[in-house]
Amino acid sequence: MDGSVTEKRVRMARLVAVLTGLAGFILAIATPLMPVAQTTSTLNWPQGEQATSVEAPLISYLPHSLEATLPCQAFAELPEEGGIRAATIPPGAPDATRFGMQVRATSTDAQVIIRNGVVASVPRDRLTACDTLDITIDKDAVTTEFTGVTDDDEAARTVREGMFMPQVVGIFTDLD
Repeated sequence: MDGSVTEKRVRMARLVAVLTGLAGFILAIATPLMPVAQTTSTLNWPQGEQATSVEAPLISYLPHSLEATLPCQAFAELPEEGGIRAATIPPGAPDATRFGMQVRATSTDAQVIIRNGVVASVPRDRLTACDTLDITIDKDAVTTEFTGVTDDDEAARTVREGMFMPQVVGIFTDLD
C-alpha cells in the first residue's frame, strides 16, 4: 500500500510539473503581446500670454524629446546683469544646472546651458537681429539656433551630439 501511495504522489507531482511548465511557457509567449500604456505629458508655456513660472504637478520628467521656441526680445527684458529666460528646474534648486536646462543671459552673452554644459552662446548685443531661439533636443543631439543672427563662426546655430536631455520640473523664469 505504501508503494502505491508513493507512486500516486509521483504521478501527481509529474502532472503538476507538466501543467505548471506548460502554463509558464504560454505566459512567456503571451507577455510581449500584452498592451502597454504610456503616459505622455505636455507642458505649454507661456500660459495665457503670461511668461511667468509654471510648475509641473509634483513630478519631474526626463522627456523623450524637447522642443522650445523662445522670442529673443525677452532677453532685452532681462536686467542688464542678466537673468534666467527659461529653466526646466528652479534656478535656486540644488544641482539645477547639473540636471536641467537654463536659457539665460549674463551681462555679455545669451546662453543655453544643458546638463552643466554651455551648448550655445551669443553676445547679447547681437540679439537685436534675432527673432527666436529654437531649441530641439532628442536622444541623439541638441540643436540650437538664434534665428536672424548671422555669425561667421556659426555660434548662432549649434549642433551637439550626445545625450543632453534635461530633467523637467516646470518652466521657470525671471521675467514678470
